[in-house]
Amino acid sequence: MPALYFYAKNGYNIKYDVKIKRSEILYQEDNKTRREEKMYTCAKCNILACGSQDPVVREKMPKNCPMREKEKMDGAHEKYVLEENHEFYVSCSEIEGEGYCQWPRLKETVEFCKKMGYKKIGLAFCRGLRKEARVVADLFTAQGFDVVSVICKTGGFPKESVGIPKEKKVNADAFEPMCNPIAQAEFLNSQETEFNIALGLCVGHDSMFYKYSKQMVTTLVAKDTIHAVRSTVRKDILRRDYSSSLCQNMVLVDLDLGDLKSEDRLNGIYWK
Repeated sequence: MPALYFYAKNGYNIKYDVKIKRSEILYQEDNKTRREEKMYTCAKCNILACGSQDPVVREKMPKNCPMREKEKMDGAHEKYVLEENHEFYVSCSEIEGEGYCQWPRLKETVEFCKKMGYKKIGLAFCRGLRKEARVVADLFTAQGFDVVSVICKTGGFPKESVGIPKEKKVNADAFEPMCNPIAQAEFLNSQETEFNIALGLCVGHDSMFYKYSKQMVTTLVAKDTIHAVRSTVRKDILRRDYSSSLCQNMVLVDLDLGDLKSEDRLNGIYWK
């Protein structure tokens, strides 16, 4: 008997044999519904009561909506007025209002750092995006910041030194230095940076960098080694398209950086 594929309401493909009784299917669905009532599933919500103050809409909140847990929600809300959080949160929210759908993320980041009065910025970047990291560092420097940058492969330790099997490397028979996000964080900590930027760190390595960084971190670029488009940009269109390519469309650009020494050129890329 051939197998059928049933597309459930929740969007999962559930494989089952035609001999399974309907009662068993309903039992499985009922169990799944009860499990979901105990956890938050905002990604599936069509009510979006959080986006309305209309009491009628609020009454339609799902049973598992976090907003129904008033004590926990109020406790989180109160933390925004703490001295350690208030200025930071208000400043980034103001930047959201000023630049929403107007500025590329790169400009948002620079303007936020200016609003917070930061002087020393940390940049933790992937070796594969070292050209982009250089441009970002030059842009921040041109805007008046001191930039401390640490590459992911710092230390040059072989992957085998931390127990990564040879067969799990990208190239099994070649020397591959391990990514070192803990060192990236700790070296930036030692330089007393005020705010850190993650640029293209691998999945999970970025998480470890966030964990060990003493300062707040924002992600400027999320690397995708399959879907990222790499292209060579002509110098005559570099001024016009660079910031949108890198920071809006996540297009990673191979750049000839020979002409990027001029502060005027850097400002032109940044602002236009």
